[in-house]
Amino acid sequence: MARFHSTRGSIFALVAFSLLALPARAADGPVENSADLFDRFLDRNHNGYLTLAELGRDDWSRYDTNGDGYVSRDEFLAGRAADRQEAATTRDLEKAWRLLDWNNDSWLSGTEFDGRYGRYDANGDGRVTKEEFLAGRRGDGFGGGGSPAVPSAPNNPDVPRVVNSNANGWTRISANGFTFAMPGQPEIDDKGQYSCELDGGNTALLVTFQQADQNVEVDAAERLAGLRDGETAGLKGRLTNNRQITLQGHPGIAFTAVKDDDTEMQVRAYIVGNRLCQMMTIRTAQSNAPQATLNQFFSSVSVAGAAPDAGQVVGPTPAPYAPPAYVPPPAYVPPPAPAPAPAPYSPPAYVPPPANVTPGLNAPGGNANYTPPRNVNPTVPPQGGGGGAVPNLAGTYWGLLSLTSKGERITDAQNPADVEFLAGGKWSVLHYGGFLQGGRYTIQGDQLSMKSEDGSDYMTGKVTYQAASQTLQIDSGDYLMRLRRIRR
Repeated sequence: MARFHSTRGSIFALVAFSLLALPARAADGPVENSADLFDRFLDRNHNGYLTLAELGRDDWSRYDTNGDGYVSRDEFLAGRAADRQEAATTRDLEKAWRLLDWNNDSWLSGTEFDGRYGRYDANGDGRVTKEEFLAGRRGDGFGGGGSPAVPSAPNNPDVPRVVNSNANGWTRISANGFTFAMPGQPEIDDKGQYSCELDGGNTALLVTFQQADQNVEVDAAERLAGLRDGETAGLKGRLTNNRQITLQGHPGIAFTAVKDDDTEMQVRAYIVGNRLCQMMTIRTAQSNAPQATLNQFFSSVSVAGAAPDAGQVVGPTPAPYAPPAYVPPPAYVPPPAPAPAPAPYSPPAYVPPPANVTPGLNAPGGNANYTPPRNVNPTVPPQGGGGGAVPNLAGTYWGLLSLTSKGERITDAQNPADVEFLAGGKWSVLHYGGFLQGGRYTIQGDQLSMKSEDGSDYMTGKVTYQAASQTLQIDSGDYLMRLRRIRR
């Protein structure tokens, strides 16, 4: 079977739950149609390129990548794509607005409207004003400088929030009274459906919500059974697994259906009050996505403001619980004595160059046969002295174990990002999946300051180094970053 994005209409037409459909890609969805913008609004004489007069904005002259004084259609499309990408990631909200509002009319609509910002349309008039855009971006944790905001579960459960983007490449989201995690950066459509693709499009993950009328009494078992039967019928498949589950005491259902042995649908659905949360995965026969990844997705859900329920982990129906036999704790063993502090660093003794050599032109002092003395002790002492002091960061490599807010449970990342501190005062972070960040750093005493390329504060705080475990902690007061030495 072909990949999902090439057969999306035929595959998702089989799903009876009408809200479930992957959001369209840039070519066919509600994102800026740059080609239409070029052809209909800017290229007035239809000669295939733009002059500065046709552009109408001097800052668009940067699209002229070959420097011939004109902006071709291909240059314009590439430039607008780069602008939209930058607008989606920059914390400079004024810059993001300038990049998106191409005609300076103070709202986003028509060819400049991007579906990812549709939820910022607070008054529902079909366009996003600058005020709505700035408020929405700040609510998503952008703007204002400093580290990215990591909000707690929102007071209004209808407002979707990105709670945290973890170093292992997963994004945790709070929406409609639930929190859950998805790999990468999921897309959200105008109906509040979250989705992402894996394995080149052969695996799809989706989260959707429904809400019943407050005045209508909901029979949870009947509603969940109807959802199961409707989804299986919509797939035109057969049910292969079906069981009742719970989410922190709330009723739920887990089932699997297959169609022609080449399409598999797994569903977990829960009802909390009058709200229904449905999580779904669809895989083709060509999918290489491991079941462990799907299990992690299903197990991530919880009622907003509460920890995930260990009973959510998918798999065969577990055997009845039996408490383990009591095992007495081991006898107390005192910890080993701390290692002695290393000897103070002393520079190597100066070794003079050999005498009676022939002068030349390619060595200090004009001595062609000069051989510089070998440093008998090349060890560079840590900045600040002995054990526990801040190490010399220049030229070191680290793995990003975690970046958490105060009070958040700390766990080590499964796929740590690579962190490098260069000798020239620069730093970079290569995240799992290829996303790269960078900037400049300075360190004074036990205070480390990491600035992004745009000058904003990425992470500033007190540094603590544990020599025994080769770990470095940076505590800003609001966030805690943990690094482990990989190599120097």
